[in-house]
Amino acid sequence: MELDFSATNLNGQLPASMCNLKSLQTLHLFGFQFSGSIPCSISNLKSLQILDLCNCGFLGLIPAWLENLTQITSLSFDRNQFTGEIPNVFNNHRNLISLDLSTNNFRG
Repeated sequence: MELDFSATNLNGQLPASMCNLKSLQTLHLFGFQFSGSIPCSISNLKSLQILDLCNCGFLGLIPAWLENLTQITSLSFDRNQFTGEIPNVFNNHRNLISLDLSTNNFRG
């Protein structure tokens, strides 16, 4: 199952009911304007393989709970305002093929 909200210019919060989509494999939120950090509700999407959070206005640290998304093959976190060091959570993703962290404010 795939959800694509790319380039819709939507803003606000993800509906809590989205966490009930246990078979969701692809989530594109490119350009969906959030504020704050990545919603932890995404951590419940255990079947997720592709997560596109490009240009969503996220800031702060990349959350440690991402290591629980073990089926991930592609993560796009580019063009946000993430800070700090790039976390080790990506080390355990054996299926990860593509990781884009460009245009953020990482250090180290």
